[in-house]
This record gives sequence, structure tokens and C-alpha cells, in this order.
Amino acid sequence: MTMIACTINKAAPVIIGDLLISDSTKPDKFVTPVLTEDVLQHLSADSKLHPIRLDQKIYILKPNVCIAFSGTVYYISKFLEDISIFCKAKETVNLEEMNRFLEGYKGADSLRYFSCIILIIEKEQEHFNVGRIMHGKWMGAESEIFGDVFASGSGSLDFLKEVKQNVKIRSQFPSDDINYTLQVNIITICKLLAGERLTLNSVKRHWGAGFEMIYFNGDHFTKLDNITYIINQGRFNDDGSITEVPVPAIILHYKYHRELLVITVIRSNRGTTQVTDTHIIISCKDYAIFQFIVAPINYQGSENFEELAKNVSFTSTKNAMAYLFETKGGYYLPASFNPSAELEITYNHPDSLEVKMLKGINDILVSEATAAFKNFK
Repeated sequence: MTMIACTINKAAPVIIGDLLISDSTKPDKFVTPVLTEDVLQHLSADSKLHPIRLDQKIYILKPNVCIAFSGTVYYISKFLEDISIFCKAKETVNLEEMNRFLEGYKGADSLRYFSCIILIIEKEQEHFNVGRIMHGKWMGAESEIFGDVFASGSGSLDFLKEVKQNVKIRSQFPSDDINYTLQVNIITICKLLAGERLTLNSVKRHWGAGFEMIYFNGDHFTKLDNITYIINQGRFNDDGSITEVPVPAIILHYKYHRELLVITVIRSNRGTTQVTDTHIIISCKDYAIFQFIVAPINYQGSENFEELAKNVSFTSTKNAMAYLFETKGGYYLPASFNPSAELEITYNHPDSLEVKMLKGINDILVSEATAAFKNFK
């Protein structure tokens, strides 16, 4: 099962897809990036489905065409191959041509095994139109923050609950700016990852384990690339105050190498924290490294996976950060997205990890958590 979603606000459409593939055959072990341990021990032994691998479920077919799938991999694979060939054969694809292609699938038995959404951008001189074709089972909602939201798969209801929450958004961008669209969707992904680490509820419901995102940047569709998600573990004192700086429990760096998504995971064990008047600097030399390589469903490339594993070092200034604060009465997950050097992650393999951020970033998130403490006592 799966979770794919589309949000369409004033600025641009966004497609989000999870990575988890489930099957009736239970593997001996299954490790997720955000937990870095075998999750089968936490799942029901009586379940009819079990997590088996990570696959990409969202695809850019042309600069102005993208698609997302949920359902049975075998039938998705066949349809993806056909629609990819169609798009490659055309110099341009518009909504009318796509509908003509889909006419050839009318009545096909394979269609009942999957759901999909196709977005087609048709640019005018001063604006662009978003053509949308939806097939299969979908749920929808309206959100003041996200606009029109559609979701499909076993995680669709959970995703819609997430985007419909009455949350406080701090942004320097207006709601019709593409940067606002990126900010709110990336923060949502970060919160979903943090929630999965805390409760594993998404994987228990056969979705999650990581997320991809496609957005329209004003000229063409592109996948969100070279981004890092940091999940910090924090602790309330008995009076609801937070005196210790929350530290990274897990860091996930997403980067594409041609068709392959490589997720480099750093699980920190011990480090030091330095607080200055302007910055917080967290240094760590005791950690574990994991890599997950996520391929398209129909991957036929020739990338050397062993070589990819050697290319581990990174510096990231495009970072989303969530804080996990637990109490006996619940938990709180404030999150932020910082697309500049105000928050910087530097990993020099295999020697050192450093997280350097403006002190104000931590102060804001801690302040929000402290204010919410009374709701979770």
C-alpha cells in the first residue's frame, strides 16, 4: 500500500509520494531510514501485508507532465512503461493529447489495480493552467494553508488529517509565492518523518518510510533534491521549560544520482553542544551511517551502487528540522524549513558531523513547544 498526494494552492502544484512497498510475503528483516532498525518487531504478526522494499512512486514524464501512483506494482509498472513511451515520442504533450492516449485504456481490466494522478502544465504568456487527470480511489479536502488537497492509498486519511490541522505557520513569504508552497509542504514531510520515528503508525498502516516531492518551479516540474531532514530529540522539565538544547537523533540527506534517490542517514550517539550569542554548534564524532538507494519501479540503469556508497560526505544549507517533545499526555512536533546558511549541516565522511544554526531558529521552536506544553500535561 502507499500514500500519494497532490496539493494545489495559489502558487504551484505539488506532488508528494511515499516510498514504502508492501507485500503478502514477510521478509526476515526490514529497516526504515528514519528508525534505522528492524521494524518488523514492532508490527503485527497477523497482518496480511508486510513492508518489503522502498520504491519511487512519482515521476516526471515531460518538463510539463508528472504522474504519481498507488496500488499494485505489477500493473503500475506496465502502465508507467506505456505512458513513458507515449511522452517520449511526443515533442510536447498537452491535456487534450493525454486524454486521447488514455482513451486507449478505456475498459482495461488493469486499471482497477491502481490509482494515479497526472498533472499537465499548459503555459500562457502571463500565467499557466494546471490540467489534472485523476483515476481510481481518491480523497479530497480544502485547506487554508495548502489549497486543494487530494490523497490516495492506505495513508490518504492520515495525510489529510495532517494538512487539515489548525497549525501556526511563520513565513516571510505570501501564500501566492512558490517559496511559501515549498516551505509548508517540506515542513509537512519533515513532521511526517518525525511522527513515524516516534510512533511508527504510518508503517503500521502500510505507508511512509520516506517521501519524494515534485513541484512546478514556474518553468518545469522538478524533484525536490539535495535536502536534509533533521529530527531532534528534546525534553520538557516538570514545569514545562526546556533548558537543554535538543540534539539530532537522526539526520536524513536526500540526493538524486540520475534516476536513483540516495538517502544517507546519520544516527548520532554522542556529541557536544556549543552555544554562543548568535549560534548553536553541535559537533559529533560518534555516530552510525546508513545508506538507502531507492530506484524507480522500472529502473534499468547501470549505476554502480558500491560507488554511490563511497560518495557519502555532504554539506547542506537546504534543511528541514523537526523537534520531538514527549510528555505523559502526548507529544509535540514543531518544525521549520531553512533554505539558507542560517542552518548548515556538514558531514565529512567518516570523520565528523557538525550542525550549525542561528540561535533564533532553536529559540522559536523551543518557544512554540513550551507554549504548547499545557496541552499535553
